[in-house]
Amino acid sequence: MINLTINGKAVQIERDKTVLDAIRKAGVDVPTLCYHKDLTGYGSCRLCQVEVTQKGRTRLVVSCLYPVAEGLEVKTHTERVEKNRRLLVELLSARSPDSKVLQKMAKEYKIEKPHFRLKSEKCILCGLCVRVCSEILGANAIGFAGRGTSKKIEVPFKEAPEDCLGCGACTYVCPTGAIQMESEARKRWALYLSSGDRECRYSRMGLISHKVCPNAFQCQRCEVDQRLEETLGTHPAFVAKPFSKLQPIRIDQFQIQPNRYYTAAHIWVKPLNGKFRVGVDDFTAKFVGRIDNIKAERAFSNNKPICELVIADRILPMYMPFSGEVVEINRLTRSVPSLSVNDPYQQGWLFSIKADNREQALERLLSPLKATALVKQHSEKLHQRLSKELGITMTDGAGNLVNNIPALLKEEEWNTLTREFFKPMV
Repeated sequence: MINLTINGKAVQIERDKTVLDAIRKAGVDVPTLCYHKDLTGYGSCRLCQVEVTQKGRTRLVVSCLYPVAEGLEVKTHTERVEKNRRLLVELLSARSPDSKVLQKMAKEYKIEKPHFRLKSEKCILCGLCVRVCSEILGANAIGFAGRGTSKKIEVPFKEAPEDCLGCGACTYVCPTGAIQMESEARKRWALYLSSGDRECRYSRMGLISHKVCPNAFQCQRCEVDQRLEETLGTHPAFVAKPFSKLQPIRIDQFQIQPNRYYTAAHIWVKPLNGKFRVGVDDFTAKFVGRIDNIKAERAFSNNKPICELVIADRILPMYMPFSGEVVEINRLTRSVPSLSVNDPYQQGWLFSIKADNREQALERLLSPLKATALVKQHSEKLHQRLSKELGITMTDGAGNLVNNIPALLKEEEWNTLTREFFKPMV
């Protein structure tokens, strides 16, 4: 614990906290626009600045970023601090004169009209929307673009992002109402998603079990939506915290991403806009070590592979547990096949596919829980086959899986292992 004073009042707080945390614990109110207790500090609005004195030296600091220290003296409303805050409010009010929250602040600081040239920007670049999307949702559907005076909030490539959950957390934390990703996502989904694919946004966040939206994403008419907001007292995203559930599940030397489906032949599957995006899972990536070429098939079925992975003189056919066709090939992995094993769950995806029967396809896929059990079983079997039967050490000195398994195996051994671990679903 750290001991410090806030406006002469002794406060004790945990070592890893900030000065703003200590100020709030002391019950002192300082203005903030870019701060949220569940997000990392950013310090863009500068309104939470205070005077701190340590070892006889006094200076202005941004309290949401400044760490507490033993014996620190903090003053929150000195003449110097208030003069700076008034100037900052005036600058922000000039940038976004129609913002209700800034109009209120300007009134508190008796600013009738800013001395600066007025603009008509809604966004004050506080970064709250970017941080909640990244840190709480794990979606990274929006971000900063440009520098200096051209800096702004953008979606990637200025197109509707696929990873947006339509949760509305960005709108919820925005102090000026500048961002409306929620309504835009809901309108888009209502247009292109069929009724059976319209998964509720709270189901997407993992807050409730799988639920299909019956209202065409008109959330204002939804009893579940209204009840959640009233019961939780905050935006449901801060309760669900989907990003914390997106952390990889580790099984021996392998990892499973919990936000995907899987096949028994070690392909991950992600439903996307009525289709599926697929790639090899971490078991495949570590088993083959590298990929020199990917031979894709247009149509596939349980008995016909979706593709063949070429590793030197070895061939590994990859199967889906249903039939369909490839509608898109990832240009990155086509030109750099090794990306599919170096970054299998992100840029290393292989294809977008369309199933002949979507409902049947979903039934035949493995949940992350079942995939975890399968990888555990296959990991133990692989270790047994390599070490006991073939005399091959499965891991290196650091405990990592060796990266040249195909080169260590004879052709008959290769065929035996691949038939066991990558066979089509019966």
